[in-house]
Amino acid sequence: AMEYLELYGARLYVGSWSEWCRTPHLPKVFKE
Repeated sequence: AMEYLELYGARLYVGSWSEWCRTPHLPKVFKE
């Protein structure tokens, strides 16, 4: 169960990060 939770959390993290990268009104700090 732990491995599943870690994989699920990683996918959520990567998904939210890609969403952040696609957001045009991001601060320049995150773009570098």
